[in-house]
Formats: sequence, C-alpha cells, structure tokens
Amino acid sequence: MVQLIIDHIVSDPEHRRGKPRIKGTGITVQNIVEDVAAGLSPEYITEQFDVTLGQVYAALSYYYDHKDEIDRAIIEDKSALEALRESDEYRGSRKHKAQIKAKLDAQQRNR
Repeated sequence: MVQLIIDHIVSDPEHRRGKPRIKGTGITVQNIVEDVAAGLSPEYITEQFDVTLGQVYAALSYYYDHKDEIDRAIIEDKSALEALRESDEYRGSRKHKAQIKAKLDAQQRNR
C-alpha cells in the first residue's frame, strides 16, 4: 500500500502565530471554517481568495481532524475581540473616528 499525503496545510510559528494555514497563503484553517460557518460556499471562497477547491477542502478536512483545537482558537479569538471592543482605548478611538467623520461631512456640506 502506498500512503498518499496531501500537503495543502502547513504550520509555522513565524507565520500567523503558528496557526495551521493553507500553504503559500496567509489563510488559516480557522478563516476557512469561519467563512463556511458564515454561509460562504467553498466555491465562493476559491473565487475570492485565489485558492483551489482542493485547498479549501483540505482545510476543512484538517478542521474535522483537529476540531477541538480549532474551535478553542475561535472562542479565544472572539473573547479577545470582545475584550478589545469593551476597552477604553477602543471606545476612545471610535469616538475620535466619529468626530473626524462629522468634521469631514460638515466640510463637504459647506462646499
């Protein structure tokens, strides 16, 4: 018997914090899983991100073989994002952005 290995998925601590990703890209397995969970089809993902259908399905296959690990990373990332959104720095930057936008809108109206 010959064992065939598909090498679409790689992990390197120097890239994307070591998260498993599609070889030659910055697209992580987690990215693919979240996109599919959001309703994007594998075909749509190939069109938008210049990857092959084989690469997308390899990422999904990797996910199902490492589901607990990837699901944990998704939860951790969502928690970190929520903590960021609740931070004073984030609120301050959003307020500052709104002020700048208001000034630009006022300038546009005055022209």
